[in-house]
Amino acid sequence: MTKKRLKMFSDIRKKPSASNPNKVILQADRKLFAHMVLVAESRHLQMSDVLSHSLGPLPWALANGDGTLRKTNKAVLAKELEKQVLPAETIPGPSATIIDGMSLVQKMKGNDQTFSQRAASALTQILHEGARSQRIDVVFDVYQEDSIKNAERANRGCTTGIQFRNIAPGHRI
Repeated sequence: MTKKRLKMFSDIRKKPSASNPNKVILQADRKLFAHMVLVAESRHLQMSDVLSHSLGPLPWALANGDGTLRKTNKAVLAKELEKQVLPAETIPGPSATIIDGMSLVQKMKGNDQTFSQRAASALTQILHEGARSQRIDVVFDVYQEDSIKNAERANRGCTTGIQFRNIAPGHRI
């Protein structure tokens, strides 16, 4: 008797290995397709209705052939949403300012500064941006272990940046 390699739910997450990482791995399951054709004919179903459903473990609109999530262009979505909103000439009070903290840190210049100098510079920029608001929120990214962004992190690689421990105000960056 031959050994069958049945697929499990955990196999969906496994990334297939390929000699060329840019090569998309697609395998058509002939037996599944043949079975679908037989069922459709025996039940007098239209093939267009049968083939309107996903044939893979994940919908092709959301995932690539190797099971990784499809990368989307958020800028296109943002532009479409902005088309539907008229810009306000004046912001009614009370208002709040929300600042992307990581973007602020990456835009800051100041080689050979100390952590204390960098923090004071960031605070000055934050207070300037939110001068007309009653509330200022600085929001930083949070990386959760189990996230929809794991596919993109796997594509970019798993490297850690410079990590500082026991940070003192006079420590140079």
